[in-house]
Amino acid sequence: MTVRPLDPAVIATDRGADRPTSFEDIFDLLDAIRPAWHAQAACRGQTDVMFPVAEHGRRLDTSAARALCARCPVRNPCADQGRTERYGVWGGTGSGSGRMSQRERSAAIRDVVADGEWHSTSDIAQHLKGHLSTVHRSLVGLVSAGVLDVEKRHPATYYRLKDHT
Repeated sequence: MTVRPLDPAVIATDRGADRPTSFEDIFDLLDAIRPAWHAQAACRGQTDVMFPVAEHGRRLDTSAARALCARCPVRNPCADQGRTERYGVWGGTGSGSGRMSQRERSAAIRDVVADGEWHSTSDIAQHLKGHLSTVHRSLVGLVSAGVLDVEKRHPATYYRLKDHT
C-alpha cells in the first residue's frame, strides 16, 4: 500500500509543480483525505442522486438514492458517517430518517446535563455525536422552554438542567 501525502504542495511537487495546478491535483487531494470505504460506494460519482434538491412545493424524492444504497457494500459505515451530516442520503437514510429526531435529541441533551454540572455546546454535541449547529438549536429551544439554565462564559456558552425543586 502506498501512503499518499495530504499536503497539496507535496502532491503537486510529485508532478514537478510548486503548487496544485490542475483539477487532477485537487481530485488527488480529495481522494487522499476520504475514508477508504468511499472507493467501494455504489454511489461514487452520483452527487446529484445522493444530494437531491426538491422542487418548490414538492416533497424531496430520495428513491433513486435509496435504490443505490440498497445494493451498496459499504452501507453501514456510510450510515454511521451520515449521522453527523446535515444533507444528503447516507447508507439509505436521509431527510431525517434514521437520524435523531428533535424529541430524541432533546431527551438525549437532558440526559447529558442531568448531572447538574455545566456543559458547553461543543461538549454536548460531541457526546451526542451531533452537528454543532443542530445541537445548538435544540439547546436554545430547551432554554426557551425553561428546561435548561444558560451561562455565557467567554468564549463558550454553558448549559445545565434547571433545578425544579
